[in-house]
Amino acid sequence: MNDAEAIVIPGAWTRASAFDGVRDALRAGGREADVLELPSRTNRLPQLDRGGLGAIDAVLDKRIDRCAEPPILVGHSLGGLIALRAALRHGVKALVLLMPAPPSGMLPSMLKDAVRRPVHSLQMIGAVLSVTTVGRLGFAPPKGLYSAQATPEDKARGAAHRADESWSVLVGLAIGSREQVRPLGIPTLVIGGTQDTITPPGVLEPLAEALDAEFAEFDVAHAFNEEPTFELLTDAVLRFLDRNAV
Repeated sequence: MNDAEAIVIPGAWTRASAFDGVRDALRAGGREADVLELPSRTNRLPQLDRGGLGAIDAVLDKRIDRCAEPPILVGHSLGGLIALRAALRHGVKALVLLMPAPPSGMLPSMLKDAVRRPVHSLQMIGAVLSVTTVGRLGFAPPKGLYSAQATPEDKARGAAHRADESWSVLVGLAIGSREQVRPLGIPTLVIGGTQDTITPPGVLEPLAEALDAEFAEFDVAHAFNEEPTFELLTDAVLRFLDRNAV
């Protein structure tokens, strides 16, 4: 087992349990790993006073402080943005960003997507109001969340991991947190999904370039962790860490 612990940070609307398979794969590859449960959410309609990105930052800061040595941060979507923010505040061993939300905000790509796919945008608006209610009503997940290969069983299992999200967090995602994106001097990997229309590869490649990070693209969708193909990405992460002697 390698000494540096990997802290996995989920995305919005997602409970830590959705990353159990990712955590177990990292452990099987010789990495101690833990998944952070995000704060600032509720089973009722989320409210504006739930703390926003700063509340998540504070929980991750406390978790990092408990590490015996600088950890590896592995963040997905919103969790990728949170991991990047933490890497600017802390000394971390390595940074892995899986379909991360860009610091510049998701609003520009969301507006473009609204023109091309208005139904998809309506699905996203429904998720903002209450993703658990939308799921119970039987509405289809937004396009790009699951791959074309995802089975109804995959989607049903994924629905069990959904959680309503704080509106203040979602506002932060939309408008961005505006950190200066620069090389961090640590091994950094950015991964995009060919079938992901939520944080598409075209948005992520410039981010990887600005971070002087490795960039890899796989034929997966945004919720890769809820499909059997998640092992493609965990294998890539393990190879990256081994290659960089982390």
